[in-house]
Formats: sequence, structure tokens, C-alpha cells
Amino acid sequence: MSHCTLWVAVYSKTGATLLGPLTTQTLFSEFGGPCETSHNADIGDPVVRWDSLANRWIINQFALDETGTTNRLCVAVSSTEDATGEYYRYDFGYQHFIDHPKVSVWPDAYYAAFLGGAFFEACAWDRNRMLRGADADQQCYAIPSPTIPIGSDLDGTTPPPRGEPNLLMALNPAHDSLQY
Repeated sequence: MSHCTLWVAVYSKTGATLLGPLTTQTLFSEFGGPCETSHNADIGDPVVRWDSLANRWIINQFALDETGTTNRLCVAVSSTEDATGEYYRYDFGYQHFIDHPKVSVWPDAYYAAFLGGAFFEACAWDRNRMLRGADADQQCYAIPSPTIPIGSDLDGTTPPPRGEPNLLMALNPAHDSLQY
């Protein structure tokens, strides 16, 4: 199996390099645990998102612990809109291998969905606490699905109507149907 190292860099609008390139694992330097030490953290489907309501960056990558039995998702949320600044860091654990994370920004939470074999796992992370750098937890559930669900995602600065839920939808090609 070949490994490639994943890099992140921040550029100005004129193309000048403001930060990096550096490995995505560098964000978790001195954090501890598999987010810092995993040999596979830099190959883990990283995702970079922009939270337009809070003007924050969200970066995630997966990592395995030393035994390879605990699947982790390492999440960094910028403390300001400056992508080159400080980040609040989180380490969420999952029972199954999480593949192809899809992260959605929504006013009430950050939502994440993963493929895990014949099912998908969907989680809501405590966005309000993460924006403050406080300890944050997640609520997750798994349902049978052959594909990765896509969640509602906020683009722009106009939030959805108050209380509007984040919706997940997945294609089930075996039954020619959508899961909602």
C-alpha cells in the first residue's frame, strides 16, 4: 500500500503563500493521542470547510490509535477567521472505520457523515462549544446504507429558518431509491 502525505497551505488573494505548505497532522502538534502520533493521520481524507456564520475554518482528518482498533476523527476549528492563526482541536472516536467524511455546517451543529461498510454513521458535533474552544461531545447514529449520505450545508451568510433541521440523504442504487 502506498502512502501519500497530505499538505495544507494558505494563500493570499494575490497568490502569496501565507502559511505552509505543512502536513495536516501539524495542526495537532502537541495535542497528544492518535491525532498527533498516528502514522496514517496524513492520509486520512482531510476536509476543509468554512463556517460563514461564525467566520471560522473547520479542518478534519482521520487517525487510528496505536493498536489500530479505535477510529478517530481529528477536528480543528479556527479561533478566528484567520486560517493561519490558532485552532481549537478535538478528537472524536468511532466504533467502525470511518471513510470519506462529509462535514456540513449548520447553525445548530457541525454534522459529519461517514461510510462504514454496509452502513453509514452520522454525527452532530456541539458547534457552539467548539466555537468557544470548550470541551465538546457528539451525538451519533448508524443506519444501513450502501453509500455516503450528504447533509444539508449552509453556504452564504443567510441562515435557514430558525429550527430548520439538517437533512441527510443517501442514494441506494440497489433499490433505486433515496434514503432521507
